[in-house]
This record gives sequence, structure tokens and C-alpha cells, in this order.
Amino acid sequence: ETEKANELSKEKEDLEGRINTGSILKASGTKASGISVHDGGKKETETKKALKSDKIKVTLTIGENTLAKKGNRDVYLRVLTPDGKELARALDDANSFSFNGVRGFFCARQTINYDNKEIPVTLYAQDKNKFIPGKYIIEVYCEQNRIGQTAISLE
Repeated sequence: ETEKANELSKEKEDLEGRINTGSILKASGTKASGISVHDGGKKETETKKALKSDKIKVTLTIGENTLAKKGNRDVYLRVLTPDGKELARALDDANSFSFNGVRGFFCARQTINYDNKEIPVTLYAQDKNKFIPGKYIIEVYCEQNRIGQTAISLE
């Protein structure tokens, strides 16, 4: 009986682990583009020029997942600049988050109401200074898991 109970306990742990892994949200179609803003913020134009970029627009779709719990989720945008720094509004606790067992900084956060259905998400990264030419690494996180990644090169 003890052996059976131990075996059932191990099976239960294994199944719980599989459910937890299966309930992680995933994103698809992660894209980024440099954006120049005109007309007092009313009009956006795509640009490949760093000096003309006022922000970086990141779009993605969080997929359907029937194993995930419904409710509000924070989606974080982490951007690594060409010189290896994290882009953030400020380097303080209010602009930091945990992922992969470490703390880092985000430049945008959006709360979504996830109801197990596909949902489009748009996030904007802004720099206090001008963007510099080079390759920007873009990562999107939800519940400490990276759910999307892409890169953009600005000239």
C-alpha cells in the first residue's frame, strides 16, 4: 500500500508539472518596427532610421490556451540596446520585474484580460534619449516566462 501511495504521488507530481508547463502562455508573430510620430502623436510612420525613430512598436498575438487560468496578466517588454543596456523608463524597482530567476528592467508593461482565447498585443518602447543605430533585441515576458522574441536593426 505504501509503495502504491508513493507511486500515485509521483504520478500526480508529474501530471501537475505537465499541466503547469502546458498552461504557459505563448506568443506568435512577434514583430518590431521603428516609429516616427507626427501631428502631435496622431500619426505614426514606420522608419528604419534610428535618429528618426521616436519609439519602437512591438506587435504579437498571445495564443489560445485552454489549460491557462483566466484573468489579468501583465505583459512586459524588455529591450536590449545595441550597446548592451536595458531600455527602461527608470532604473528603479517600479520598472523592474523577475524572469528566469533574475531581475531586469522593462520599458513597457500592459495588463491584459486573458480568457483562454487568442489576443493581440501592442507595446511601445521609448528612449529618454534618441535611439542609436544598431541591433535591438526585443523580448516579451508574461508570468516570468519569455513568450516572444524578435530583433530590429535601426540604421
